[in-house]
Amino acid sequence: MIFNNRVDVFEELRRLKAELEQERRLRKEWQERCLKLEKELHDVKTILNRILNPNTPSSQIPDTEKNKNLSPNRNPSGTKPKGKPPGGNGGTRKNPEKVDRKENAILQKCPHCESNDLKHIETEEAYVWDLPIIKLIVILFYIYIYTIK
Repeated sequence: MIFNNRVDVFEELRRLKAELEQERRLRKEWQERCLKLEKELHDVKTILNRILNPNTPSSQIPDTEKNKNLSPNRNPSGTKPKGKPPGGNGGTRKNPEKVDRKENAILQKCPHCESNDLKHIETEEAYVWDLPIIKLIVILFYIYIYTIK
């Protein structure tokens, strides 16, 4: 009977040692994973600090971070109304009273399929404001120098 109890104790001891070894292996794996994640976190923080410092140009700041740097007096993103403000005069330039030159923009062939079989259906007007070429004028002055006789 005592011998049987001893076998059970030794069996239990072997089982506990195996379980302890398994726990040690798992703990080591978790520690390695934790160290790896801490290094990754440190690398990510370093990169973010490089990007989000005060000297970073706004074009290089990620879109997700741009909204966080706004003034507290500004409305949240997406709340700006679309279109022209009520009572605004619009941005269209008035048609000129005097036209210096008239041109016809006529297609000879289709720009997509290059077919010559075209049918005129409508005429639109588009005004183009061109600045005249500025001509450089060079003047040579002859400067006469005088003295009293």
